[in-house]
Amino acid sequence: MKQETVSGESQFWRDVKEIFLKWERLRLFYNLILLIIFLVFMIGKIETFRNPALVIVWFFEAIGANICFFAAPITESYAYWLGVKGRRVTIVLFVCGILVSIPLVIVSVLAQMGLQ
Repeated sequence: MKQETVSGESQFWRDVKEIFLKWERLRLFYNLILLIIFLVFMIGKIETFRNPALVIVWFFEAIGANICFFAAPITESYAYWLGVKGRRVTIVLFVCGILVSIPLVIVSVLAQMGLQ
């Protein structure tokens, strides 16, 4: 039986909304971690930022990373719908996402540096 609120919104959709809001807060940490990794590999290469083509490439790669980040709240919402709930789901998804993203940032920086 479906539980409806006064506004007609079901409990499931309120929970999914909370999942997405939680992930929007986590986006800050995701971007901060990737930015730190990026800057560590850029130490001593400040002149690279004078190349507008590289800055534009990195900008669009950052947008791409954030689009990929969107997979996490979708996956957690789907898991929630299947009955898999809890903080562990969030932690596992966040850690897996970071572990996939960090090597991509490193490869991107090294590849672009090699093209100079």
